[in-house]
Amino acid sequence: MRSGLTGFVNLKADLFNMLAAKQNQLAGESFIVLLTAIIDEFGLDKADAKKNKLKLAKLYPLIDSPEDRAKVERELLG
Repeated sequence: MRSGLTGFVNLKADLFNMLAAKQNQLAGESFIVLLTAIIDEFGLDKADAKKNKLKLAKLYPLIDSPEDRAKVERELLG
């Protein structure tokens, strides 16, 4: 068995791309849930605000200007 997107037969290209994008989105969201659970379980946020860093990493690509990025960083990380 191999990893990746398999099992899509006779699909139009745009439908394949949509399904692939949704699977990749689900994988990314699952990774964040997993990291958050690990941070909670081991108390890692006591030494560093790692949950806020995860929030920042998720928002960072959506922020356009460097000024707005700096503002969001200050709000989340202090």
